[in-house]
Amino acid sequence: MHCPVPRQTRLVALCLARCVVVAIVALPAASHALSPATHAERTSCAGEGKTLRSRDAARPTQVEFINHGKEIKTIYWLNYEGRRVYYTRLQPGDSYIQKTYVSHPWVVTSDDLGTCETAVLPVRTPSITILN
Repeated sequence: MHCPVPRQTRLVALCLARCVVVAIVALPAASHALSPATHAERTSCAGEGKTLRSRDAARPTQVEFINHGKEIKTIYWLNYEGRRVYYTRLQPGDSYIQKTYVSHPWVVTSDDLGTCETAVLPVRTPSITILN
């Protein structure tokens, strides 16, 4: 079948058609990325080392820590005995994604003394926690 449009115009149209198909195929992933974020649960540091400790490793998930504050934040995992295990330090404006489990709490500090600022409890779906 012959198209009355000049060859160069047909090539541009074909290229545009392919781009549209690629954009439509990529749309579900982009829509998912724009959906509202789930926030990890936050709790008091009072139970650290006592009741606040890791339990079984049955339900994998992930938490993204986002430092919106003006201080460096230090992230610790609480192990099965409730002891801190150093993972990373976040500069202001930085973020960090940690694969973890629903039953594994995390502690955030913001000073050199290691004073607990907040404890983070992961949820079933990938989540974020914003640190100020």
